[in-house]
Amino acid sequence: MKKILLFLISIALLFTITGCKGKKPLTAEGFKNKMSQEGYQIQDISEKYVGKGAKAVLIAKKDEYQIEFFVTENKDYAVGSYNLNKEKFEKTKGNNMIETQKSVGNVSKYTLKSNSTYKVVSRIGDTFIYVNAPGAKTEEINEVLKKLGY
Repeated sequence: MKKILLFLISIALLFTITGCKGKKPLTAEGFKNKMSQEGYQIQDISEKYVGKGAKAVLIAKKDEYQIEFFVTENKDYAVGSYNLNKEKFEKTKGNNMIETQKSVGNVSKYTLKSNSTYKVVSRIGDTFIYVNAPGAKTEEINEVLKKLGY
């Protein structure tokens, strides 16, 4: 009985030490590299956000939409920006729209889909991604966000 209890305590400790750090956010360079590999044109607009809480802001453009990536000064800026964008999307919610939301640890994601638009705000740590694109691009966007880990 003592061996079983000791084993269970050891397993719990192992998970506590190694498994509770949360998901690791992408760096600006990592986003740039991955999106370039996916065929997106990258634009760095960080200078527009100097003094506004963002360390880096990149836009990845393809076809008729873009994916915006923000690295903020700290987690609080990212959480605040995530919440503001989520509220902005919610205000546009109408009939026949599908909404998803999840928050676990240092990760939050909100999506809003209709036939004509697909909106995503996804946060990991001190970073977040913003998308407001045509609904026809939903699958393509979901694939690239999955590759990015967002």
